[in-house]
Amino acid sequence: MERVRIGNDIVINVSVMNGEVGADLTGYTASWFLNTPFGKKAITPTASTPNIGAYTFTYLGKDQTHTGDYSITLKLTTSSGGQKMIDSFIIFKLVRCSVEAGDESNNISTKNIAVTL
Repeated sequence: MERVRIGNDIVINVSVMNGEVGADLTGYTASWFLNTPFGKKAITPTASTPNIGAYTFTYLGKDQTHTGDYSITLKLTTSSGGQKMIDSFIIFKLVRCSVEAGDESNNISTKNIAVTL
């Protein structure tokens, strides 16, 4: 789990896997949620390649309001009404200050986090 200072942009790269290969999610309607300390919020990928299960999300620093643990949920639905839910473990923790994140460099940067579901 990554520790990130609240207010810093975060890029989250998600790989949905089927064994050793990326899952083909073509034919599903994918709904993504960011689970926050105060509930869940629908999120939209900034980039996606559904046929190999690859998605990218950006969580901008200006949109972050609460410190705590964050995870992702993927809801897949089919045209016939079938549904499947996939959850990640905690993928990052927003903390109050750079020292809590382990960054004492004072450099401005975007945190990149890779997640496999």
